[in-house]
Amino acid sequence: MAEFLSTSSVSGTENREDEEVEPKFKYQRLANDLKNILNTDVVTSTAVHFKFLILGTFRGRVHLLDHQGNSVNSNLSNSERYTHQVAVNQIDVDPKGEYVATCSDDGKVNITGLFSCENNQNLSFGKFIKAVAVDPELRSRTRRFIVA
Repeated sequence: MAEFLSTSSVSGTENREDEEVEPKFKYQRLANDLKNILNTDVVTSTAVHFKFLILGTFRGRVHLLDHQGNSVNSNLSNSERYTHQVAVNQIDVDPKGEYVATCSDDGKVNITGLFSCENNQNLSFGKFIKAVAVDPELRSRTRRFIVA
């Protein structure tokens, strides 16, 4: 959305044509596989990591994308086991970008290793889950998370 400036002369009777202000930053729209996802579903949650983007959808799917919008093959895309029955409420990623936690109103929390099946968790709480967070402290032996 561009802003328009209107200027008038000293007498106030003459108006210059509205001038379009150039955006202060440059951007490029994501495309590729993201377009296909958005044609069939609605994004309900996102997580951004410096390596990738993760989108949760209204239909309970979780998509891993690179920064150009291309789908990346991972455990999230390879199995129905890591999807939800209804819209994904929140997504969190650990600092290393190895594990993703998702939650939904279906009462489930999924913690999935993107490229490893070690320490994957599929938990069912039987209640709406609105938030999930992975412990940001990097420890090799413990994997903690919190849900609400």
